[in-house]
Amino acid sequence: MEQNWTAFWARVSDAFHQALVIGIDKSSDGPDTPIIEFADRLGKTWRFYSHLPVNRTTGNVGAAVEVIYDPLHPKRAREVGRPLMKAVHLVVWYAVVAGLMVLAFLPGLISN
Repeated sequence: MEQNWTAFWARVSDAFHQALVIGIDKSSDGPDTPIIEFADRLGKTWRFYSHLPVNRTTGNVGAAVEVIYDPLHPKRAREVGRPLMKAVHLVVWYAVVAGLMVLAFLPGLISN
Protein backbone atom coordinates (compact mmCIF):
# COMPACT_ATOMS: atom_id res chain seq x y z
CA MET A 1 0.00 0.00 0.00
CA GLU A 2 2.82 2.39 0.86
CA GLN A 3 4.45 2.00 -2.56
CA ASN A 4 1.13 2.69 -4.29
CA TRP A 5 0.71 5.90 -2.28
CA THR A 6 4.27 6.94 -3.06
CA ALA A 7 3.74 6.31 -6.77
CA PHE A 8 0.47 8.26 -6.73
CA TRP A 9 2.00 11.18 -4.85
CA ALA A 10 5.01 11.25 -7.12
CA ARG A 11 2.85 11.38 -10.24
CA VAL A 12 0.72 14.18 -8.83
CA SER A 13 3.71 16.19 -7.66
CA ASP A 14 5.99 15.47 -10.63
CA ALA A 15 8.60 13.71 -8.50
CA PHE A 16 10.30 11.78 -11.27
CA HIS A 17 13.94 12.80 -11.47
CA GLN A 18 17.10 11.80 -13.22
CA ALA A 19 19.69 10.23 -10.98
CA LEU A 20 23.16 8.76 -11.30
CA VAL A 21 24.61 5.43 -10.29
CA ILE A 22 27.50 6.45 -8.05
CA GLY A 23 28.64 3.01 -7.00
CA ILE A 24 27.89 -0.69 -6.80
CA ASP A 25 27.17 -2.33 -3.44
CA LYS A 26 28.94 -5.69 -3.37
CA SER A 27 28.84 -6.13 0.39
CA SER A 28 25.91 -8.51 0.78
CA ASP A 29 25.67 -12.21 0.02
CA GLY A 30 22.99 -11.42 -2.55
CA PRO A 31 23.37 -9.85 -5.97
CA ASP A 32 25.24 -6.58 -6.49
CA THR A 33 22.95 -3.55 -6.25
CA PRO A 34 23.44 0.01 -7.51
CA ILE A 35 23.96 2.96 -5.19
CA ILE A 36 21.92 5.83 -6.64
CA GLU A 37 22.15 9.57 -5.98
CA PHE A 38 19.70 12.29 -6.97
CA ALA A 39 18.90 15.88 -6.11
CA ASP A 40 15.41 16.95 -5.03
CA ARG A 41 13.72 20.16 -6.20
CA LEU A 42 15.51 22.17 -3.53
CA GLY A 43 18.88 20.87 -4.67
CA LYS A 44 19.51 18.65 -1.65
CA THR A 45 21.36 15.49 -2.60
CA TRP A 46 19.93 12.12 -1.55
CA ARG A 47 21.53 8.70 -1.83
CA PHE A 48 19.94 5.27 -1.58
CA TYR A 49 20.75 1.62 -2.19
CA SER A 50 18.48 0.09 -4.79
CA HIS A 51 16.79 -3.17 -3.85
CA LEU A 52 17.07 -4.37 -7.45
CA PRO A 53 20.18 -6.09 -8.78
CA VAL A 54 22.37 -4.36 -11.32
CA ASN A 55 21.62 -4.71 -15.02
CA ARG A 56 23.46 -3.55 -18.15
CA THR A 57 22.56 0.07 -17.43
CA THR A 58 22.84 0.27 -13.65
CA GLY A 59 26.00 -1.84 -13.60
CA ASN A 60 28.03 1.15 -14.81
CA VAL A 61 29.05 3.90 -12.43
CA GLY A 62 27.87 7.22 -13.84
CA ALA A 63 24.88 5.71 -15.65
CA ALA A 64 21.71 7.81 -15.68
CA VAL A 65 18.60 6.25 -14.14
CA GLU A 66 15.17 7.62 -13.32
CA VAL A 67 13.94 7.65 -9.73
CA ILE A 68 10.60 8.32 -8.14
CA TYR A 69 10.25 9.83 -4.68
CA ASP A 70 7.74 11.39 -2.36
CA PRO A 71 8.80 15.02 -1.79
CA LEU A 72 7.68 14.72 1.84
CA HIS A 73 9.83 11.59 2.35
CA PRO A 74 12.72 11.63 -0.15
CA LYS A 75 14.50 8.87 1.79
CA ARG A 76 11.91 6.48 0.35
CA ALA A 77 13.13 6.98 -3.21
CA ARG A 78 13.29 4.03 -5.58
CA GLU A 79 14.10 3.25 -9.17
CA VAL A 80 11.43 3.75 -11.81
CA GLY A 81 10.60 0.95 -14.18
CA ARG A 82 12.11 -2.51 -14.44
CA PRO A 83 8.72 -4.15 -13.74
CA LEU A 84 9.88 -7.61 -14.82
CA MET A 85 12.83 -7.54 -12.43
CA LYS A 86 10.60 -6.30 -9.62
CA ALA A 87 8.16 -9.16 -10.28
CA VAL A 88 10.96 -11.73 -10.32
CA HIS A 89 12.40 -10.26 -7.12
CA LEU A 90 8.98 -10.52 -5.43
CA VAL A 91 8.37 -14.10 -6.59
CA VAL A 92 11.80 -15.24 -5.41
CA TRP A 93 11.29 -13.56 -2.03
CA TYR A 94 7.93 -15.29 -1.52
CA ALA A 95 9.39 -18.63 -2.65
CA VAL A 96 12.17 -18.34 -0.09
CA VAL A 97 9.70 -17.50 2.68
CA ALA A 98 7.41 -20.38 1.68
CA GLY A 99 10.37 -22.79 1.55
CA LEU A 100 11.54 -21.76 5.00
CA MET A 101 8.04 -22.22 6.40
CA VAL A 102 7.83 -25.71 4.89
CA LEU A 103 11.19 -26.61 6.39
CA ALA A 104 10.14 -25.23 9.77
CA PHE A 105 6.80 -27.05 9.97
CA LEU A 106 7.53 -30.25 8.00
CA PRO A 107 9.20 -32.16 10.88
CA GLY A 108 6.14 -31.56 13.09
CA LEU A 109 3.75 -32.75 10.39
CA ILE A 110 5.75 -35.89 9.62
CA SER A 111 6.15 -36.98 13.26
CA ASN A 112 2.40 -36.96 13.94
